[in-house]
Amino acid sequence: MTGRTAIRLVDIGNHASDILYHLFNALAFGLVYMVGIAALMSDTDIRLAILLLIWLILYIGLMVWVIPKMVVAQQNFQSAKSALTGVVVDSFFNTDTLKLFSTREAMINDHKAGLKTNDKHCLSRVKLACYCKAPLPLSKAS
Repeated sequence: MTGRTAIRLVDIGNHASDILYHLFNALAFGLVYMVGIAALMSDTDIRLAILLLIWLILYIGLMVWVIPKMVVAQQNFQSAKSALTGVVVDSFFNTDTLKLFSTREAMINDHKAGLKTNDKHCLSRVKLACYCKAPLPLSKAS
């Protein structure tokens, strides 16, 4: 298990640089795209560019509202997953000690509690992600 931990620590730098690269790439692409579309739309009709600006402001507002909630949900999920992994690893590698000092029901209840906590935090994270991806109905279809 120590090797896995060491590999994860080494990979953190790679993941951090990948995140920064994708962040700057997405921001640059989005900026160029929005400026180009705004220029094309304002040549056609300035009201189209105003609608695009309103959409952009609403989108940024949604991201400002959602991202902090998603960060907290992800941290809770990772914490629950880590605790569950710790329980499972401890039970597999300390089987002799658990057999001597624990009952079968206590081990089962401990695993069930870990699974329930993990599922709860995973579900809250998924609900938030689905909420952000859900289409917002603008009008009722006839």
